[in-house]
Amino acid sequence: MTLERGLALAAATQRRNHLRRRYGLTEEDYEDALRKQGGCCARCGSDNPGLGKRHFTILRRGHHRSGNIQLVCSQCSASLRQAQRSPYVRTEDGVRKMCSQCGRLLPLEDFYRHINNKPTGACKQCIAASGREASSWQDRRKRGRRRNLRRYGLTEDQYRALLDKQGGGCAICGATEPGRKGDCNFCVDHDHRTGAMRSLLCHCCNQAIGHLKDSPDFCRKAAYYLETSLQQERKP
Repeated sequence: MTLERGLALAAATQRRNHLRRRYGLTEEDYEDALRKQGGCCARCGSDNPGLGKRHFTILRRGHHRSGNIQLVCSQCSASLRQAQRSPYVRTEDGVRKMCSQCGRLLPLEDFYRHINNKPTGACKQCIAASGREASSWQDRRKRGRRRNLRRYGLTEDQYRALLDKQGGGCAICGATEPGRKGDCNFCVDHDHRTGAMRSLLCHCCNQAIGHLKDSPDFCRKAAYYLETSLQQERKP
């Protein structure tokens, strides 16, 4: 193997690991998202990822999967990072704010106001375009639920199908209640090293294996410890 080929293979492996560990994506997911965007930046429409760059930057809006990510050029990515640090800019026309969605510098009148009188992150036009006006508390909770499931590559239908496959309960103890006050959903258990999803667990079982460091050996030792204690209690 030549040196050039070895470096190319190492770079490809590093790229695959970066996509999988940070975003839960494969190279095919990236290419599919880029194809859906027409091979250009999702914000400015440029087909150039940036000076000296071979790939577009993946826009992280939570832990999104391939169906929801956006690929942006380095210039748009930098403007978004600047908006996250300080979206306000003082100009000759007064203070303006950078919209967190479209990246435009707009007057404060072009933003809605929160209950504490602070401007919203996105401008009125972007909020209207995304259909997020006057969302109720239940709608926000549902969106949060969908975001949480997308972290593991699940939809609500897939979650329900998996729960039905488990008999409607925890995969360990079989409890039909999640066991956490104010939450009617089971925990999505996953491997913390690889990020791979395993099963749905109640809150107690999910915490238990977490405290046992996801170690089968520790779980077996804990079971042996409890069985030994019960046997000693039963002795006259």
